[in-house]
Amino acid sequence: MDKITKCIWLTTVISKAGSHGITLSEINKKWQNEYDADPIPRKTFDNYKHYIEDMFDINIDCIKSRNTYVIKDADAMYGNKLKMWLLNSFAMSSMLAGNLQLRKRIQFEEIPTGIEFLEFLIHAMKENFVINLSYQAFYWEEAYLLVVQPYALKLFKQRWYLIARTNFDQIRLFSLDRIKELSLTEQTFKIPSNFNLEDYYANHFGIVHDDGSVEVLQLKVESEQAKYLKCLPWHASQRVVTEGEGFVVFEWELHLTFDLRQQIFSLGSKAEVLAPIWYRDEVNNELQKTLKNYAKE
Repeated sequence: MDKITKCIWLTTVISKAGSHGITLSEINKKWQNEYDADPIPRKTFDNYKHYIEDMFDINIDCIKSRNTYVIKDADAMYGNKLKMWLLNSFAMSSMLAGNLQLRKRIQFEEIPTGIEFLEFLIHAMKENFVINLSYQAFYWEEAYLLVVQPYALKLFKQRWYLIARTNFDQIRLFSLDRIKELSLTEQTFKIPSNFNLEDYYANHFGIVHDDGSVEVLQLKVESEQAKYLKCLPWHASQRVVTEGEGFVVFEWELHLTFDLRQQIFSLGSKAEVLAPIWYRDEVNNELQKTLKNYAKE
């Protein structure tokens, strides 16, 4: 088990203990029961604690009167998507590890290769190291070496992406499963003070970024399918404009990117683009091309 996984396990255990907290002795009892491993020494525990605070911005406090450990400001942690994704992912993997007899009855989506680069990239981002990136996009015949400044990481549809500034002074997107090799340079960079990943993707669906204007998208969706959109909104700007017999009209304020169009196509005949008109025409043209693939000769 690597260091990151151990730290996520530790955070999960302390989080589950709630406001009362948990002692190191109780933590070690759980550790030994789950992994049949040697106890975590005090010095190692303190190192993990600092690593968790430094890497994930999750602060662990000691309540000295009880000598127990608690998550400081747990409510803020539960409201953070990244922190909860880390904890929930590990909680699920731990639960499955303890129930191996069910491995043939529980199935996950397969994650592409590339996650082995996560720890390296997190380190490079933390220290602001410029990196050498050997990368081969699907439409390239061979891999090319690029020098990039790693700005951020983003997970979308089971695939990790690196957002980085290239030596051509462009912010580009790199899928981790297309990376061939990584290495650190001795050069460092300063990330712009105004760069914020949430702001960068604020009016976007998915991973493709667009510098153009935001549009108001209206989509008419069949009522049964609309239930899924209400339960799992595509974007924070989503709202219901109107509901009629058998349909719901949704509205978003978004950049109309490629991956958004693919999302719309996934609804098939259950959805119809109402606005903007130019986008409706564009979607219609693409659907007409698709129909030609099925036309009888």
